Amino acid sequence: MPEPIDLWIQSSIIDDTGALHIDATRLSTFQQLQIKYSVDERSHISPLWSGIGVHYVEHLPGKVIEFTSEKHLYIPTRLIGDTYTGIIPDVHEPDQVIEGLNGVVRTALYAGDYFWVTKHGKKVLVERKRLENGELLGTLYSPRQHKKGLEAALTAQARKMSEFADHRILLIEMGYYRVDAWSGNIDLPLSKRIDKKTGERTTLWPYKWADVQKALLSLYDRWGIYPWLTYNKDHTSDDLWALRGYLDKATHSSQRSLVEHEPSIAQAINYDPSVQMLCFVGGIGPTIATRALAHFGSVKADVNGTAADWMQIDGVGKKIANKFVDAVSRSTKQ
Repeated sequence: MPEPIDLWIQSSIIDDTGALHIDATRLSTFQQLQIKYSVDERSHISPLWSGIGVHYVEHLPGKVIEFTSEKHLYIPTRLIGDTYTGIIPDVHEPDQVIEGLNGVVRTALYAGDYFWVTKHGKKVLVERKRLENGELLGTLYSPRQHKKGLEAALTAQARKMSEFADHRILLIEMGYYRVDAWSGNIDLPLSKRIDKKTGERTTLWPYKWADVQKALLSLYDRWGIYPWLTYNKDHTSDDLWALRGYLDKATHSSQRSLVEHEPSIAQAINYDPSVQMLCFVGGIGPTIATRALAHFGSVKADVNGTAADWMQIDGVGKKIANKFVDAVSRSTKQ
């Protein structure tokens, strides 16, 4: 029995000879495919299209369809979903979230946990991570072998997402956590968990909140991954629909904030994403962040700037400069 493959249909055209040409992407590998059905083959599979709920080949674009391959002929067997109107989840996503997505069918995604296409034709991938059980920290910092060397699991995901999607979002389920006022360490009550392989209880090495902020800044600066904060799985499906509606807006997305963190972030909704990431570090608002970008030229230069460099910016005194620099680098100085 041939193994089924799930294809996202990007275009379907009937040429002058009556042959059907389909451009598609295999979601488990992000491999581009070109499929051609001759007139006879079209006649053979025409009832199968209707059987899965696609009555006109003009309606194929945007659909995710399960196929089997028989003698180099792709046979449609099931409609997975529609990327233009719905949200396609990965096979590993929990039932609690899937129910909030109207019980859609899961598929294997090469990168990310959720996939859809906006009304503007932009591809969106969302990676979901939990903070309170240590999953976010583990994937931010735990290296695994890769052909390009050692890299954290989340960095590997970010790299693959950047190669395919126009908008890359890291949805973080924060849950309960506490930052120790003296050490700056993150206290995660659920971070002591059972290792699935050894059966032993594992404990995360203490991480500082400033380190996490720097790692998220690095994900944005290098791969364009926007953090979106939610509370837990009860809220995830609602936030995914909110993201879908937000990115479908005519006044679009890439120039508006996808970060919900501090009040300064909420005020920065109409600013460039680089501005939001500087606000995310803490201690400055969007006006100062905009001036800093103009002064330094990039997020990376902003983050590497000294307090003296920051004090050259209009409106930045010693207190604000030291607060920003400390938020970025205090963990490495301790």
